[in-house]
Amino acid sequence: RLPHPTLARRLLGNGRPCSCRGTGVFRTEYYNKRVLSGYPTFVANEAQIDHNWGVGGPGSGVGPDNFSVRWTGAFDFGSGQSYIFTAKADDGIRVYLDGSSTPIIDEWRVQGATEFRSALIPLEGQHEVRVEYFENAEGAVATLQWQPGVAS
Repeated sequence: RLPHPTLARRLLGNGRPCSCRGTGVFRTEYYNKRVLSGYPTFVANEAQIDHNWGVGGPGSGVGPDNFSVRWTGAFDFGSGQSYIFTAKADDGIRVYLDGSSTPIIDEWRVQGATEFRSALIPLEGQHEVRVEYFENAEGAVATLQWQPGVAS
């Protein structure tokens, strides 16, 4: 089991590359700006996306406002089920599967903490999940989970 995300960031150090990618783990890239480009300020392993920074921020060189994060990981979805993805964000968030350029959740705007759900998605075996997030100002929240669902 991975240590607490803050501890994992400290262990990995600022801006140093790590091979954090593996089944069931997100490689997390933190940027001290709203755009996801250039070198990340720091990189971490995170077992889940479940952050409520409030008016604080991730730390380790990333301020409380105007930052962005990219999580990428490979996860095993078992055999033959459909899933609903649920994201909560203050501010913008996008969720992608398998390198697609079309997000399954696309809420890239300044907003208060709001929950969003994908359509029901049939998945089997291992799939890449990528989440992109930006924080504008004040409250900062980013969460993602998925669960088997049924058509309504």
